[in-house]
Amino acid sequence: IGHQAITALFVTAASFPVFFYALRRTLRKPDYSSILGGALAILFLVLGGHPQFMFYSLFFGLLYAAYLLFFVADVEHRKPFAQSVLVTYVLGAALSAFQLLPTFELTIRSVRDQLTYEAFVGQSLHPASMFTSLVSTRIYHLFPNDTSEAMFDVGLLVLLLALIGTFLAFRKAGFWIFLAVFSALLVLGEYSPLDRIMYYVPGFNLFRVSSRNGIALDFAIALLAAYGLHAIQQTSRRVSVAKKYLAFVLIPSTYFLCFSWMEERIHTVLWRAVSNSGQALPWNWETVRHYLIPLIPELFTILAGATFLAFLLLRFGRGRAVASVCIVLAFAHSLGYRNWIFAVPAKQVEKSLNEEPTFLDNAIVQHDLRSNQFRIALGGYFHWIDLLHKDPQGWHSTYVAAGGANTNMLKKIPSISGYTPLMPRGYSRLAGNMQMWGAVQDPDLFRSPALHLLNVKYVLRPPGDLGFPKEVFTHFDNLGEFNGFTLYRNPRAPGMFWGVKTLRSASEAEFWEDIELRKTDFLETALLMEPLSAEGISQDYQLPERIEFRQIDGNTMEVEVETGGETFLVSSHPFYPGWFAWIDGERARILPVNGLFAGLVVPPGSHRILLRYIPLSFWTGLLLGILSLGTFFVIYRKDLLKFAR
Repeated sequence: IGHQAITALFVTAASFPVFFYALRRTLRKPDYSSILGGALAILFLVLGGHPQFMFYSLFFGLLYAAYLLFFVADVEHRKPFAQSVLVTYVLGAALSAFQLLPTFELTIRSVRDQLTYEAFVGQSLHPASMFTSLVSTRIYHLFPNDTSEAMFDVGLLVLLLALIGTFLAFRKAGFWIFLAVFSALLVLGEYSPLDRIMYYVPGFNLFRVSSRNGIALDFAIALLAAYGLHAIQQTSRRVSVAKKYLAFVLIPSTYFLCFSWMEERIHTVLWRAVSNSGQALPWNWETVRHYLIPLIPELFTILAGATFLAFLLLRFGRGRAVASVCIVLAFAHSLGYRNWIFAVPAKQVEKSLNEEPTFLDNAIVQHDLRSNQFRIALGGYFHWIDLLHKDPQGWHSTYVAAGGANTNMLKKIPSISGYTPLMPRGYSRLAGNMQMWGAVQDPDLFRSPALHLLNVKYVLRPPGDLGFPKEVFTHFDNLGEFNGFTLYRNPRAPGMFWGVKTLRSASEAEFWEDIELRKTDFLETALLMEPLSAEGISQDYQLPERIEFRQIDGNTMEVEVETGGETFLVSSHPFYPGWFAWIDGERARILPVNGLFAGLVVPPGSHRILLRYIPLSFWTGLLLGILSLGTFFVIYRKDLLKFAR
């Protein structure tokens, strides 16, 4: 609940409890319906769209299944349960294969096929920041954190209930105690030795941002709180109606006076300190002495309130009334967090998102970018995701947009420098050693022929030290400034498709040498990444008379070409496996050119070329899912799996 930028995090996390419930149900009733339910839960995890949370759920799900197998299941039920879990995972993977296989196909070619240990723990959460986030994300934001990606905001009441659950129901809640401790250590990243071990676990080491393990921590604490509330119901003494209603009044009163109000006071004091210093408060003794010691009365009030609340719950907790008020207060904390983090009025957010960037005031620039004919790049140590609209309070920021290479980065503006975990390694190298978060690292890109291959017509230079030296852009047209940004135009941008006169063969090493030494004008010549001796491929071609490009959707492009002679058409669109081309309805061969792009031979005349992304991996996965589902129902009809009855 702490990360607003990536909706897929929420969608995938929503399937967490469903999947764990499916595993628990499989133990209680190991049959075909439980297996199918678990497999469908896996499918929804995959379709949630965030592989990291999907992996965490499946990984911790295996640990949960092992716990159920060895500590909960009877001896005679262990074999059918283990058998059911195995079939559940296999069937779930098969049903999801149409998504998993294409993702894997792209991943093995991307900059994210592996992570260094430094990148794996690169965004670690200080132990004090982790605790602060559990108590209140409002206070957490006042201290150094891993770019505000805390995945949890629990609150003191739920933490108190979880603590009670840990002590009163530790036998039943054993796995959730383990998961809470285990995921808390993972959240700490470099501050914990556990991450050094988990880096060598296959699959786990593909994901960065340690604090995202907080989603499992949040989930475990929620279940421990439920165990705590249930234990209170079972162990509290029976009391008179008058005392019960007295507790009904005292519990919310204590919560608001000792928790909510004190948290607000602490936040106000620390927020002033942050505003005066202009930076987050460091975790050191100086901060403790100057800012936290003066807050001892508030901290003592919170501690005393927690003690009194624990007494009330343990003494008067029996009955639905007290349980209901605890649940309502827990939701009140969540609602308060939502109101704070999303405090910008909806109309203000909408207005902010609809503001047109000033550099699009030029009609020609607007047409070029909105029509997907050309791309734009940021000329500095900066990336599109940093362009934020902020509300007057300076607290709540709204991302304008975020995407990947050649996706809409800012109000549907195609950019080469976007946030893209599945960016191909060659593309990253070509685009100035651009990292997955989108910032161009090498200013030489703007003097390199790679700029033409990437079809960059406009360059936006950030102000000050964020921008590359202005000398880098002297060969571009200066279109003016706005808010400190300078907009340049590359007069030689070729368009999404263009024709070349010459085709010559080159190896991949020769291509990169060509780029580095700037030996080839790629507007005149294309490098074929296979021998020229192939049938139907010559060395010299005629330039086309007209090219019109249209992007239909993310998977389909259309090009109309008129040429008096045979033409070789080159694209600036990266071509993954799975792209196919048709010329006037007849299949045409796509040829690998210029490192990681594509070209094709076009005969004389007027032609309509259609390019579509139809990966074989998708259809293979879809077929695998259909066959697996069919096989499962055959097994069900024949009752080939022998479950315990």
